Amino acid sequence: MVKHRVAYHFILILFSFLFIPLSSADEIDLAKSAKLISCGYYIASQTPERITDGNVATYWSCGILHSHWGEHWLIFDFNGLVELTRYTIRHAAAANLSGMLNTQEFNIEIAQNLDGPWEIIHTVHNLSPENINECIFPLPVRTRFVRLHILKPNYFGREDNFTRIAEIEFWGKKLAGTNFNLISSVQAATPSSSNVSAAPAEIKPIVQQNKTSAKPYTQPKAQVASTARNPNISGTAGNNWIAYLTYGALGIAGLVGIIILSALFRWIMAKYTTKKQAQQKQAAEQARLLKKQEEERKKLEKQKAVEAEFQAYFNAGLKAMEEGRYEDAAQAFYQAQGLKPDSTEAKSKLVYCKNLAKMQSGKNEYAA
Repeated sequence: MVKHRVAYHFILILFSFLFIPLSSADEIDLAKSAKLISCGYYIASQTPERITDGNVATYWSCGILHSHWGEHWLIFDFNGLVELTRYTIRHAAAANLSGMLNTQEFNIEIAQNLDGPWEIIHTVHNLSPENINECIFPLPVRTRFVRLHILKPNYFGREDNFTRIAEIEFWGKKLAGTNFNLISSVQAATPSSSNVSAAPAEIKPIVQQNKTSAKPYTQPKAQVASTARNPNISGTAGNNWIAYLTYGALGIAGLVGIIILSALFRWIMAKYTTKKQAQQKQAAEQARLLKKQEEERKKLEKQKAVEAEFQAYFNAGLKAMEEGRYEDAAQAFYQAQGLKPDSTEAKSKLVYCKNLAKMQSGKNEYAA
């Protein structure tokens, strides 16, 4: 019974994994292999490559002087069509800098060409400020280019117009057969200082109304209406509530599945137990019948042996009677009667031989 319970719980745990929403096994961080095109960088140790080196202690920094107030941007070219499922961005505090240097407001934008049009799929107003922002897209987002468009690089305004990003990850997978040449009039900026850098002419930032939450939220439709909707996009990342509903539905489906599997397993175990008990009962009944048959066989053999011995004494008595040895005949019939007390024939022969022996010997020792 203990083995059955162990097997029951093991199967429940095994099947429960079928209903846990998991990331696809072939998902990778696509940002690590992407070509980076940026508005610039501040010093040689703070180039855009620091944003994908896997080390949060390093960071990309790009700054513009007070008199050249502007926005920062970083484009990821995946050199082919990809499907994005989620992203994670780690701000300045993740690199042990002040939390006031965390990015305050930024967009995640996508395009199929470097010239655009660019579509905003997610906007974050990081008002807490939080060190890390994450977003799980409700449906995979198909694109070739992703632009991190920073609208407010920190919380100091014009006093410090430097953006500082420690790491960014775009998780998803590459789609087969979608490797194509770069077609754009925009080239990567590679100045030794970002003070003279500016955003490309096609960037037209869309600033949303101030939000009170620092977490990712849904992009209002009215504010993205002017941005051309690309038919290659399979989902919009802003609708996080859809993702929550989806995961909730998957969780409920998983729970229902586990309950159904549990009930099914219990039913199977009950059927198996009932069948096994019936087999055990049948085996016990067969053993009882065999034992009874064995006892009857031994009893019959014993009866046959008694019958054979009875016949031997009885025949000996008859032979002694024929020879006139009535005393010996009486002894033989006496033994025969002892083996079969209910034999009237042996009893009558015994009495008859006793009388004849008495008459023959004249003694009274055989009187009835």
